[in-house]
Amino acid sequence: MVVLAQLENQVARRKRVRSPAISIAVGIGVLTWAGVMVSPSPLVVLVSGAFALLAILCLWRSDEPPILLVPIFMQFVAISTKPITTAITGVPLQDISDFDNNLEPAVLFALAALAALVLALRLTVYSGHPAASFSIQAWSYGRILVYSLLALVAGHALDVLSNWFSEVRQILLALTGIKWAGLFVLTYATLSMRRGWGWLAGVVLFELILGMTGFFAQFQEVIFVTLAAIISARIKFRISNILLVTIGTVLAGLLAIFWTSIKQDYRDFMSAGTSEQVVMQPLDERIKYLANKVVEFDVEQFNRGFNLLLQRISYIDFLAATMERVPAVIPYENGNRMGAVLVHVLTPRVLFPDKPDLPNDTAVTAYYAGVDKAGLGEGSTNSISIGYLGEMYVDFGIAGSLLAVFLVGLVYGRGYRAVRDYNRLPTFLNYGFCMILALPLTGFGTALIKLFGSTITLFAAVFLLQRIILPSLLIRNVRHEFGKRNLRPWPKV
Repeated sequence: MVVLAQLENQVARRKRVRSPAISIAVGIGVLTWAGVMVSPSPLVVLVSGAFALLAILCLWRSDEPPILLVPIFMQFVAISTKPITTAITGVPLQDISDFDNNLEPAVLFALAALAALVLALRLTVYSGHPAASFSIQAWSYGRILVYSLLALVAGHALDVLSNWFSEVRQILLALTGIKWAGLFVLTYATLSMRRGWGWLAGVVLFELILGMTGFFAQFQEVIFVTLAAIISARIKFRISNILLVTIGTVLAGLLAIFWTSIKQDYRDFMSAGTSEQVVMQPLDERIKYLANKVVEFDVEQFNRGFNLLLQRISYIDFLAATMERVPAVIPYENGNRMGAVLVHVLTPRVLFPDKPDLPNDTAVTAYYAGVDKAGLGEGSTNSISIGYLGEMYVDFGIAGSLLAVFLVGLVYGRGYRAVRDYNRLPTFLNYGFCMILALPLTGFGTALIKLFGSTITLFAAVFLLQRIILPSLLIRNVRHEFGKRNLRPWPKV
């Protein structure tokens, strides 16, 4: 409570007295109290609300985009969906367990781990001198539009190239993240300058349609990046701003429900019934199939999709099952899994072509959680993990996992800050790169190998783009334009 009070006092002393963080924190406090009063499992509701307050007060600053708050919120939703459900439905937490495990210890452990991550980010990202002001007004919208579109085109071009050069596929796929930086900057600029609404709508619609036609619903990144930019640009509480965020959230929810209801049939259609992760249908046939599904979408499919989405969003049951099985049935691994993951990540296949593959995520989940493989869909296109925290628990137990998450947060936060504070590019571009780095943190159910692998690869790609590629392409042009206008192209940090 002392930490929360100190953080609240710091926020209150900022120039913007009507800080959204304070208003949101008050709302969360009221909702938490109401939930505790009606939930049959009040402890998990109380701790969920306390974590939400901690995250808001630690990661929302009035002088920069709350980029890191959004992925932390995504993980929080995966952990707290079922505790919140108890307050809405009045059903005890134990009665909504998928595998008849005790969910309460897993929820408390997961929220403690996420709190450790938040505190580590707070210490590394927001301590010391403030970040450079995130201003975009000195730039012309036309130039921002050109740079953003070039970033989007480059991202898609790299995606195509990754299919041709399998030896460096992972590196090229990481570099495709530049398109999300372009989308973030374009969305932020459009909302801040109140210009180019048609361009933004066209880009978002194109990316959504393209993402929907893929195998793994890549439209989710479009929604995530766009909403993060909206929150970053529209931080004042006005009716129009609240309405914009609400409409965007509702549309994103409807899209997610629709996709969840049809994704298995759609994947079967794309793979021509082979149960392989391959696309056998041309683009026009995929679009036609989706259009027909939109026309056929009814209340029954909505309800089915909604229930399946809730099951998919909530990701606490595998952790609960693992905690009951380890170490009671299976002993702790004492760091063996973490060691294997680090060796695998740090030995790229392009240099070590003979390195062995790690076990399938679904097989790992079945072993440690004690869940039937058939029930997990082994052999299908699904890959189900116990999540990075579950794998850390298997290695180190509760206390060791909390320490491991905190240390990972310190390392990640230091790298994030180095990208954010780089002073040879405009600040808004740096925040676009920060948006790329936030993507791996969105998944509580992400396997440890994928979390570490994607994060390390993305950092390498971002440093390559930020420190080498973009300066050589843009700095001379940028200095020329700003020199004519007698302005500094970017602030010193």
